[in-house]
Amino acid sequence: VRHMETELNKESIFYGTHKDSKIIDQNIKLEPTISDKNYKVFSSEAKRTKLSAEVYGFKEINITKELNEIDYGIAENMTYSEYEKKYPLNSKFWNAGIDKRFPKGENNYDVLKRINMHIDKLHSDSILFTHQVPIRVFLGNYYEIPKKDWYKIYIPHNKAIKFLKYKNEIFSNIERPLLSTLFKNL
Repeated sequence: VRHMETELNKESIFYGTHKDSKIIDQNIKLEPTISDKNYKVFSSEAKRTKLSAEVYGFKEINITKELNEIDYGIAENMTYSEYEKKYPLNSKFWNAGIDKRFPKGENNYDVLKRINMHIDKLHSDSILFTHQVPIRVFLGNYYEIPKKDWYKIYIPHNKAIKFLKYKNEIFSNIERPLLSTLFKNL
């Protein structure tokens, strides 16, 4: 689950691990499939993910950095056009399909590696409160979408994106309408 919408989500900036924002209270709509209290609950270190889990009434929340948003490094708080002006070569790499790291930050592969490490450790019904990029890279990798297009995957706030794990195999359990929404920009 991507955390609930925050004030900073409305700004078109790289908003990752170095800044946090309050949840917009008037936009909260509880997702009925998340309310099952039998989940083992995990959250990134960000206030916005932990608060999202708490809104559902979860008390035992396991905090893990493996679920953190991408580290945008020194690009944090920049718009894409500001970043492109300051680091034009990095933008050219991305446009060519090369997964270039943000200066002093991470790239998609770094995030995917973290997410997969966490998922490999799961052995019970779990819910993960995380962020847009970790969900994007997991979906992009799972559905074998070219890396250069992962940024086009639309991740709604506060929506359960379901997978099943059986004998260390991962299977998509995403409802068809949501699947269409996720990939509407591809």
